[in-house]
Amino acid sequence: MNPVFVQIPVDIPAPVKRPKYDRAALRRGIIHDSVASFHRAHQAWCPHRLLQAGRAQDWANIGAGVRALGTGDAAPVTHENFRQWVIEDDFCRGRPDWDRVGATYSDDVHGHETRKLRLLHACHQFLTNAAKLLGLQTLAQTMLHHPLRSFFRKNPQTEIAPLVKPVPGMKPQTYTVPVERRISNPTTRDTVRRVVFDGNSRHLDFVLPTIRDARTTSAPTAGLAMAETIWSRMCLGHREDGSRTVQKDPMWKRLKAIAQSNELTPLAWLKMDDIYRDLVDWPDFAAAFETAHRKNPRRRRRCRFEL
Repeated sequence: MNPVFVQIPVDIPAPVKRPKYDRAALRRGIIHDSVASFHRAHQAWCPHRLLQAGRAQDWANIGAGVRALGTGDAAPVTHENFRQWVIEDDFCRGRPDWDRVGATYSDDVHGHETRKLRLLHACHQFLTNAAKLLGLQTLAQTMLHHPLRSFFRKNPQTEIAPLVKPVPGMKPQTYTVPVERRISNPTTRDTVRRVVFDGNSRHLDFVLPTIRDARTTSAPTAGLAMAETIWSRMCLGHREDGSRTVQKDPMWKRLKAIAQSNELTPLAWLKMDDIYRDLVDWPDFAAAFETAHRKNPRRRRRCRFEL
C-alpha cells in the first residue's frame, strides 16, 4: 500500500491556512472509495480539526481503488464546474477570511438554500419525470430535447423565480442560468434514475412549497400543474414507446395505482392528502392540473410540454 499523500499544491493562495500537523507522520485510519470532493469537503473536516489539535494521529484519510496504479479509467468521475459556499455571517471570535477564496457570507443562509431547492432541485424533478417517459438516461440529455428544454427555460422564469425571495449577489431569474449550465454538463453523467427516486418526498419538499406560495399570491401555476401531471403520467409505468419502466421508489405501488385511477378521475392524483393536502381544493390549480392532464392522456403517445 502506498504511503499517505503529503504533497501540498504550490498554487494555494497565501491567506489559506496550511495544516499544522506533519501529514507524513500520520497513520491510516479512514478508507474512502476514491477521494471524492463531497467527502473531502464534508466528512474529512472532522478528523482535520482533531489533527489540528494534536489528536487522532492514526485517523488519516486515504482513497482506495479496485484497480492497480497506472490503469487507465475509461469512465472517470468528473466534478461539476461550479462551486458555492454560503456561510452564516455569525462568528463568536471574529470572521475568518474564507471570502478571499470564494465563500459567501450571508445573514440569510436559508434564503440561499430555498433558492437552490425551488429552482435547481425542483427543475430536477420536472426534467427527470419527463425523461423517464422519453427514455432518457441522464440529466444532460434532457437539455438536448428541444420541447423539454423550452419548458425548462420558461417555467422557472415565469412561475418559480418570481416567488423566490431574492438574496444579495444574484436575482432568482439570473440563478436559472448556472442551473441550466450545470444540468447541461454531459461529463457529470448525473442519472435520471438517481434523481427520480423517492419522488413523493422530493415533490413535497421542492415543488409544492412554490405552488402554495402561488395560492397565497394568486400567481399562475400552469407550468407547475404540467409538472405534476407529467409525474402522474410517469407513475403509470410506461414510456412513450410503450415499454415499461422499472421503478425502485418506496411508494411505487401506491403511486402507480393512483396514477391509474387518475386516468379516469383526473383529480384523483391531487387527492393524496399526505402530499397535496388542501391543494385539491384550490380551484385554479385543480383546473390547471385537469387542463394539463387533457393534453397528456395515457393514450397519447407523445407528451406535450408547451404551456
